[in-house]
Amino acid sequence: ATFASDARFEHATFASDAKFGGATFAGDAAFHGATFTGDAKFGGATFTGSAWFERATFTGNAWFERATFTGNAKFRDAIANTYHFRTAQFHKADPGPWVARRVVLTEAVFHARSRVAIAAAVIECHRLQAHEGVHLLVQCWWVVDLTDAEGLQRTILAYSPSKPPIPNRAAPV
Repeated sequence: ATFASDARFEHATFASDAKFGGATFAGDAAFHGATFTGDAKFGGATFTGSAWFERATFTGNAWFERATFTGNAKFRDAIANTYHFRTAQFHKADPGPWVARRVVLTEAVFHARSRVAIAAAVIECHRLQAHEGVHLLVQCWWVVDLTDAEGLQRTILAYSPSKPPIPNRAAPV
């Protein structure tokens, strides 16, 4: 599917799996406050404008593997079981922040210098690439895996073992 202009799904509830795999969002994609009760599948999606997932709730897994974010990728106050960004491409600075049980950024590429905040029990960043460098701010209480990750410019890892505040949400109906 191609969304030729802005796509607005603010406060929408997706009662089962939401399938946007391979979709092209030519304008902004607004999912502010959306609730995904199944898996959210955005694998291979292209976000040309900004992708707004602020205050979104993903009770299942949020799949963004092979996704391309040309504009902003904002997830402020969003929460997920797992975010999968395997081989995702981030072209604009400062995506996230991501709060989840698990965040997977294996083979993801940050093309612009970025400050990335992640709070999760497990953070997988093996073979992550940061072409202009990255400042990773992690709050992790189990595992951070940076095996073979590359920061081609100055890269900083700031770690805090404390658990972050989890956004409050009403249970989906």
